Amino acid sequence: MRLLIEHGWQELSEVDVAVVQIRGIHFALYRLNTSLLKGTIVCVLKDTEDDEAAINTLLTALGIGPDAVTYRGNVRSGEAQ
Repeated sequence: MRLLIEHGWQELSEVDVAVVQIRGIHFALYRLNTSLLKGTIVCVLKDTEDDEAAINTLLTALGIGPDAVTYRGNVRSGEAQ
């Protein structure tokens, strides 16, 4: 696992960002410091064949279950769960 932490990210204003690579999958975990939402947002940074499997890889690496996820959306397709 590789981990890179930043305190700003392009045009998202002030954020805390961790960029993680696990098994060749790149994730960005970030929290918008100016938002009322206090949850952590997770993005799969590169296209994968199976986004669901990618998220499961991250959850397994973090040792947390799928119940920790409160919202799932796909920016590319506009779908939400």
